[in-house]
Order: sequence, then C-alpha cells, then structure tokens
Amino acid sequence: MLEIRKYHLYGVILALFFYTSPMKLIGSLHAAHIYIFISIVFLLTRVRVFRFVWFDLFVLIGILKLFLDMLAGHVNQDTIFSHLAFILFSIAFSLLMRVRSKIFNSNALNIFIFFTVIHAGFVIVQFLMFNSGNYSFLNPYGAFSPNGPDPSTSIASPYNPMFQQIKRPNGLNWEPSALGFWLVMSLSLLIFVSNTPKKKLYGAIISIAGILTMSLITWIGMLVIIVIAYLKNNRLNALSKLLLLVGGLGFAVLFSGISHNNLVMSTFERFNEIGKEETSGYLRVMAPLLLLSNSVSIFGETYVGDRSYQTENYFVAVGRSENSGVANSYIEFFYYYGAIGAVALFICLYAFYSENRHRNHFLGVISALIITPLFGGYVFNPIYFYSVFTYTLFFMNFWQASKR
Repeated sequence: MLEIRKYHLYGVILALFFYTSPMKLIGSLHAAHIYIFISIVFLLTRVRVFRFVWFDLFVLIGILKLFLDMLAGHVNQDTIFSHLAFILFSIAFSLLMRVRSKIFNSNALNIFIFFTVIHAGFVIVQFLMFNSGNYSFLNPYGAFSPNGPDPSTSIASPYNPMFQQIKRPNGLNWEPSALGFWLVMSLSLLIFVSNTPKKKLYGAIISIAGILTMSLITWIGMLVIIVIAYLKNNRLNALSKLLLLVGGLGFAVLFSGISHNNLVMSTFERFNEIGKEETSGYLRVMAPLLLLSNSVSIFGETYVGDRSYQTENYFVAVGRSENSGVANSYIEFFYYYGAIGAVALFICLYAFYSENRHRNHFLGVISALIITPLFGGYVFNPIYFYSVFTYTLFFMNFWQASKR
C-alpha cells in the first residue's frame, strides 16, 4: 500500500510540474528551467553506469555553441536562458538514455493521465466560456486581444487574421498550438502506454479538446496517432484497417472544411496559403525552407537568439510579432547549429531507432516526438523541452517495465 501511494505521489508531482512549467519566474527564467534541473539531479541518482550515449553529442554541441557565442560577445541575459534550456535538456535526455531500470509503475502514469484529462476538460470549458464572452479569468496569460490569446498582438493581417468569431483555447499553455503539442503527447501516452480502464472516455475528452484548438497540425498529430492505433489492432482485418484509414482522413478534411467555413478558411484554402506570401501557411512552411536554403553553414548561420532573418522578404508580414521565430523546430535547429547539428541529430535519431525499434508500440509513441517539432520553433523553449522530457520519461519507463 505504501509503495502504491509513493507512485501516486510521483504522478501528482509530475503532473503539477508539467502544467506549471510555462510560469515565468524572473525575466526569461521559467519554471520549466527549474524542473529540468530537478530532473537532472533525480536521474543522477538512478544512473548506475556512465557510458557514452549518442545524445551526449547535443550536450557537447550546446556547450561549444555557448562558448563561441560568448567569445563573440553575443551572450546576454536573454540569450543565456536559451542556451541554458538547450544544454539542460540535452543533459537530462542523455541521462534518461542511460537509465536501465523502471523508475515507477503504472499507477504514476495513470495519475498523470487523470490530470491530463482534467486539463482537457478545462480546455473545453475555456472554449465555451471564451465564446460566450466570459473568458479573461480563465486565461492564465491575460484577456484575448481582437486577434488571439496574445494581448501584444493588436494588428489584423493575413498572417494573423481577425477571425475571433471563434476564440481558440490555450489551456494552461501560452497559445493554442502549444496547447496542441500537450494534447498530442497526452493522447499518445493514453493509447500506447497507459493501462487505465477508461481509455475510451479519456481519449474522447482529450480528442475533443484537440479539435477545439482549431490547430491543423494538432488535428494531423492526433489523427496520425489514432490511425496508428487502429492499424496495430490485430482484431481488424486488412480491409477494415484501410476503410478506417480512408474514413479518418476523409472525416478530418470534411470537419476542418465545415468548422472553418466563413470563419477562418477551408482546409484547401489553408493549404493554398503555403504559396501566398505574408500568410500563416507561407510563414510556417515556405519561409523556413527558404531560410534554410539561403543559410547552410558548418556550425550555424548566426549566434543563438539572433532574429535578423525576420528582415528577409519571405518573413515579412504585417502583424507578425518581433518575438516570432522559425515555425519549424527542425529547420530552426539547422539554422543555429548548421551541418554539424544536422549530422548529430541524424546520428541520434538513427541510434534511438536502432536500439528501440523492437519495443512495444514504438511507432505509436515515437510519432508524437516526430510530429510536435513541426508545431513551431521550440529549439530553445524550456516549456517544450520539459514536456518532451516528461513524455519520454513515461514511455522509456514503460519499455523498461515491459522487459521484466
């Protein structure tokens, strides 16, 4: 009984850390920075053998980049926290790859999942309250501006259109798409790792919250996870799986077209944005690709925190915040860490795949890690880093436990 309560406490603590990680403490210091540091200290007590792992490359690259930026005089109070987030996450992740025993049992995960469902319920209530005109007290980051949940955004533009006839919830995260990566991770843990008997009910609540974000990439992420789950269901024959796949894709297109009709834009118009300058689709897809093609380098085009790329014609759009980054974490990483970073990323991903491809539900759990970097530029975001760390901690623990 004492053992069960201990694991329940683990679940509660991890959930509280997870959902309070966006809190700003001092300046650019977030609670997520502190939580990653605490995780490192905890993991040091669990590691028995300090062998080399490929993820150590990220630690070395992060430290070297910080050293070079310091020599060039480009490290200040703001950029140091970007460096710190990347280095701390790399250390925590490399330590996690060294842990060879389970840290907690399924009780901790089920408690964590229970909190994710509570948060998803909060998102649904938040959506209803926002769209009934009573929303400020439910938004932890302040009242909505005419153009979204960021009060600093006040100019309507093709990039950030005035479509708030439907107000999108952000939950306890800083904006709707960031809320989306939390929901995608939660759904993946629920389906592929958790053994809770209430999977269908919990899955429905999390999925509804994901739909209400009105984030296309969130819908795609959730759809991929659900499709993988159905395709791995051995009770379904090949024809049923094909019908589910086609039907799921058809439903996604139909729903997105209906939900955006006369409010935001149809799904097809959303894809057409990719070729239109100064639109959200163009800035999320084409602009990062153009940036990458014009800035291939050995060890990064510039110093960490430099946003001079925003003056390029393909990044210019009325209403785009000066805080906006490269809306693709893969390209953002290549931009700041160059070919060396790209090679290190490829080596680490291949090593991780080679070591774990035989694990239970490998494709399902890894899909969230592959998809969520496409949500935005999170290479130096401590909130995203801590979210990925927590997600990976749970499914690595699941794999270690399943070996017994």
